[in-house]
This record gives sequence, structure tokens and C-alpha cells, in this order.
Amino acid sequence: NFFDELDRQREAEGKDKVRRDNAADQSLNTHLLNGLFPANLIERRLAQLDTTIRRIVKEQERRLVISGFILHDFEKFPDAPDDCRKLPLTDHRQIIDEKVKQLGLDRFINPTDETAYQDYIDDLLCMAYNAQRRWDTNWNFSEFGLNPTLKDRVLRSLSDLTCLADSLASIVKHPYDADHPRLNELLHTLSDGQLKLTYHSISENRGVLTNVVNNALVEAHTSLNE
Repeated sequence: NFFDELDRQREAEGKDKVRRDNAADQSLNTHLLNGLFPANLIERRLAQLDTTIRRIVKEQERRLVISGFILHDFEKFPDAPDDCRKLPLTDHRQIIDEKVKQLGLDRFINPTDETAYQDYIDDLLCMAYNAQRRWDTNWNFSEFGLNPTLKDRVLRSLSDLTCLADSLASIVKHPYDADHPRLNELLHTLSDGQLKLTYHSISENRGVLTNVVNNALVEAHTSLNE
């Protein structure tokens, strides 16, 4: 529905429709899960190496980056105002505040103090703004008006992790997408040059593969009956 509405707006403005090759087959829920799981695994791997992530991303920061990614497409929530990305910062803060409480992220961010998230509204917004690098990055905080709580280096790392999660969910459709420049640029930055994505593939003979699968299914069926 979100993309249909964008298409209607762009058609009225005489513009081409939005490219859907990265998003048309995903609901928002699916998109979030497709980003959270691999990004969380990569973050845990980074925490095992001598990286900036290991030194600065602790439990609190991990809770914030997960929350930031869940909120990063706040304009796509069903009850979001029209063109809400164009609204002023005060409205964005209100949207994030309402979504944090609605989704239970207030209890997730700090299980012992459900009001603690309020100190991180602007940090969550910064991650949301920077999850997709086509949006304004808004790093000039004094000019844009953001007043984050986290230190700059921490916030940049969390924003890169948020962008990595969004990129994994948006870009990866086939194994060879692991070579996408954005993914490896982000991973290079996050791992201080220690990690890169790669993939393996095999040349398949469709006839042989079909026979192998069919035989496996027959054996599984026989085993279950026994």
C-alpha cells in the first residue's frame, strides 16, 4: 500500500514509478525480520574481534540499535501521517515517542525504567534517518536540531549497524548479492577492515538435482511410515 501511494503521488507529479525490485515482495514485518536476524549475528561476530563495536556496543547499545531499526521506516506504519518524513523534527519526535510505547520498546530499551527511552528519542531518530543513505543524514546536529545522548562515535556505529540491517533486508535476494559494494563497505567500516561478505555457488544439473530431491523425499516418506 505504501508503494502504491508513492506511485500515485509520483504519477500526479509526472514522475516514474518507484523501483520495487528491492521491496515489493516484503511486508514491513518481513523486512524487519530479514534485517534484524543477520545484522544481529554479524554484530555478535564483530563483538568477538578487536573492533570498535566490541569496545563501545554493550547491552544497552544493542537494545537501542534493535529499536532504532524497528522504527527506521516510521513513515510506513499504517497510522503514520501522510508525507510524515517532511514533517518538522518536533513531529518526528512525537511519532517515535508514540511508536516506542505502542510497540513495547520502552520496556525493551530499559526493563527497569519504562521512561528511560525518552533520553534516547533523538538517538533513535538519528538511526532511523541514517538507515537508508538516500535520506538526509542529518549529522549536523546543531543545524538540524537533533540533541542525541550517545557519544558521536557510538551513535555513528549504531547508525551503521542500522544501515547494514536495512541493506541486508533490501539488497540480498541471491547469494551473489553478498558482493554488493554497499554491504561490503559497511562491513569493512564496522569490522575495521577485518571482515567481508562472500558466497559459494555450485553448477547445478537440473535433471540430476530433481532425481536427488525426489529420491530423498521417497526415503523420508518411507522412514516416516516405518
